[in-house]
Amino acid sequence: KDDWLFYGETLEDYTGADCLTDRQAYSIGRSLALAQAYVESKGATFLFTVAPNKISLYPQFAQGDLSPGEITAAGQIKDALALEGVPYGDLFEAFENQEEILYHKLDSHWTYRGAALAHDTLLANLGLSGDDFSKEGSYQATHKGDLYEMLYPASSRLDEQWHFTEEPQFTYDTPIRDVDDLRIQTSSQGTYGNLLMFRDSFGNTLHTLMAEDFGHALFSRGQPYDLGLMDQVGAN
Repeated sequence: KDDWLFYGETLEDYTGADCLTDRQAYSIGRSLALAQAYVESKGATFLFTVAPNKISLYPQFAQGDLSPGEITAAGQIKDALALEGVPYGDLFEAFENQEEILYHKLDSHWTYRGAALAHDTLLANLGLSGDDFSKEGSYQATHKGDLYEMLYPASSRLDEQWHFTEEPQFTYDTPIRDVDDLRIQTSSQGTYGNLLMFRDSFGNTLHTLMAEDFGHALFSRGQPYDLGLMDQVGAN
């Protein structure tokens, strides 16, 4: 509706047609509990989060005949983590509490302003403070939506993107090809120590905000997740 686009593979998760088995949910919770135990054995803090699918937050712009499922994969994971005592940053709750739309119309991800809300929420869950969501900025038509580009690769139409009046202050330790690089390392004047963050494409925007707060940070898209990278960045 209203020219909004959604990634088709997320629909079945929203409706509950594609849930995890009990064994899968348990395995995810248990695996993350083991990761948490290792991280804490190194004297560091562990936090896990799920970036909400766009349709989970803005179903009013999707197909009119879709009904939300009582059980979703994200809900199953949240319950599994609670049983294992794994720290979980609930971004669903954070975004649902905002009336403002914080995802792109033509893209499957949050805007930079949405990333700012995620940033502040995750820092709060780590016992730290962040105020990026309150920083000044404006929307400008500068973003090429991934979903729109799949449908119309030759089009020049651009989506609205949030631009901060003052950009995050950090440097890349080595030049990057683009924000999809498998590994990105940064340095800044941040006072929150050193960060290791495993991320997906939602980290394309989020990593720049996190980079400003941590003196050194390593952002990895590599799988399987290598917790040994903690030593490379001295992650706390």
